[in-house]
Amino acid sequence: MSAKISRCRFFPIKSNKPTALSSPNGCAEKPGGCTLVIIPENGGPARTIVTSEVDLVEVNLMAGSYKAVLHNWSSHEWESLSFRDLQDPARAAAYSNFYRVDWLGADAQMEPSRMSSCVSEVFEVTDEQVDAWRELVSTKSYSSAYEMPVSKLDVVARLVPRDRVATVKVKAYIRGIDNLYSVRCVLDGLRGGQLLSGSHDNVADNVLAVVDEHWTRTLSEYDVTLGSVEGEIRILGLPDGPWDEASLRTRVPELNRLRLQFLLRDGKTVVDTLALAGHLFHTKSGLEAARDKRDYDQAHPDIWPMAAGMPPEDSDPELDLELELVLVIGGDENGLEPLPGRWDPAIPLPHVPPKDGDHGNGFDAEVADWEDHVSIDIPL
Repeated sequence: MSAKISRCRFFPIKSNKPTALSSPNGCAEKPGGCTLVIIPENGGPARTIVTSEVDLVEVNLMAGSYKAVLHNWSSHEWESLSFRDLQDPARAAAYSNFYRVDWLGADAQMEPSRMSSCVSEVFEVTDEQVDAWRELVSTKSYSSAYEMPVSKLDVVARLVPRDRVATVKVKAYIRGIDNLYSVRCVLDGLRGGQLLSGSHDNVADNVLAVVDEHWTRTLSEYDVTLGSVEGEIRILGLPDGPWDEASLRTRVPELNRLRLQFLLRDGKTVVDTLALAGHLFHTKSGLEAARDKRDYDQAHPDIWPMAAGMPPEDSDPELDLELELVLVIGGDENGLEPLPGRWDPAIPLPHVPPKDGDHGNGFDAEVADWEDHVSIDIPL
């Protein structure tokens, strides 16, 4: 039996520049390679193509109906993620890999690299397209292919991958920040897997993420004892749907817990806080809108206030390709820095003397020696 074969042209990434994506539904960073899995609808064997071509991939296929699964890079190049069920469009997913956190006595997800993916709609290679290619091959009249309409010969499948990894910035407002030496945190209630189709069905829920280095400290312009610390980590996602301002407002506190530990400047006192934090997530654009509104209302107290949630000028949330969330502890009702005189919700750190030989209040952004300490629990 002779196989009927035609050509399918895949455009995995929509681009009008060699280094940047133009599609508002695409990924924020153009990868150097991709994995394309083509799955026949009739249950036949799938075909996997790993290539450095990310603008156009040409594949010869028999007549029939197909779906395609796409993700960036090769499935074997990832240290932080494992890919499963790539030959099943409905179940194809990426899962977190884990490492042991000794001080926590538990496993936490490895911070995932940027991952983008998509699953195509069903597309069809017709007998007519196969016959047209056969005629070209038999007559060796390949030049006439350029004179035919594309639909006569090719199936053009345009795949637009979306980012599936989000960045969470953890930000905590603190009173007594001059006593702080180092900080680390644990965030639970995270998704351990992500369907490559982008569906928000939960996959391997309730995993942990740890942020224990690369924190930054910012002092308030009003008082050096007030300020904030901020760290960040990439995650596969939250366990209950899309990341937009409307869905975040419906989250309940119990969905996530945030444990923050602060090592103070005496080198032995640790303040341990635990907060229910499922309702404390914000989008970056949402915080910018709230900040613009507050600044405007303060500057124009006698004018009707701006509409709540109004986006900043020249801002288009649809073009914000990177998935970025901010988890705020101790901020005001909108997640912003408390106004002067309103720092009561902030995390209080007790005053302690510096450790021997240290006359300043230096801050260590990396992991410090946490082993010998006196713990103080502060419920939030």
